[in-house]
Amino acid sequence: MKEIKIKILGNGGCLNKGLPYNSFIINNDFLFESPPDLMLSLNKNKIDISKINNLFISHLHGDHIFGFPFLIINLWILINNQQDYSLNIYGPPKISQTLSHLVEMAFSTNHPCYSWMNNSVRFIEIDNNMKLNYSDLECYFFELEHIKFTYGLKIKNKSDNIFTYFADTKWGSSVENELKEIPKYVLADMNGGNPDLHMSKDDFTIKGSDITKGKTIFYGTHLSDEFDDIENIKCTKAGEEIIVQYY
Repeated sequence: MKEIKIKILGNGGCLNKGLPYNSFIINNDFLFESPPDLMLSLNKNKIDISKINNLFISHLHGDHIFGFPFLIINLWILINNQQDYSLNIYGPPKISQTLSHLVEMAFSTNHPCYSWMNNSVRFIEIDNNMKLNYSDLECYFFELEHIKFTYGLKIKNKSDNIFTYFADTKWGSSVENELKEIPKYVLADMNGGNPDLHMSKDDFTIKGSDITKGKTIFYGTHLSDEFDDIENIKCTKAGEEIIVQYY
C-alpha cells in the first residue's frame, strides 16, 4: 500500500471570517495555490520551501496568487546558489505574464530575485486533459466554470481516481463528469453564496453524494466560515493532513 499526504495550509475563500486562505501541499513538494498569506501558512506548518518542485495555480484571482512574489524572494534567499533547483508552475493562460508582473510590482525587475526567477522557474500553461506525471501517479487538469479561466486537477493511479481538487467553480457538467469517476477523496470549493460563482456544502450533500453513491469523502475548502461535518462531507482545517492510500 502506498500513500500521498495532503497537508491543508488554509481553508478560507476571498471573503471569510479570519480563516487562512485556501492552499495545500502534497508530500511537501507539490504546492497548490499561492494566496496572500502563503508564507505565514508555510512557516506555521513547518514546510521546507526548498523541497517544493511543483506549483499549481488554478486561476488568476488575487486570493490565489498574491503570495507568489514572497515565495519567490524567500526561495531566492534560501537557495539562490543551488544551480540544479527548478520550480515548475502550472496554470491557466497568461500565468507567466501575470506572475512575473506581480514580482516586478513587488520588487522591480532590478532586484536579483527577478532574474533568478527567470532562470529557475518554468511557467507551463495548462489546457483541458493535459497530463502531468507525478511520482508513480498521473495528474490531469480539467477546466471548470468560473469568471476567469479556472482549472481543477485529479490524480489517478492507473484507472483509479484517488484524489480530485475542484477550485473556484459553480456546480455544472464539468463537476458532475469528474464525480462520475467516483474519486476516493475530493477537496472542493464550498464557499457558498452566489451559485453562479461557487459551490456550497449543500451541493455535495445532495447532488455530489448521489452521484458517487456514498463512496467519496468530500472535504470543503475556500470557505467563508467553517461548518460542522455531516457524514461524508467534512470541513477542512488548517494544519490537517489527509492521507490518501492506493495500490
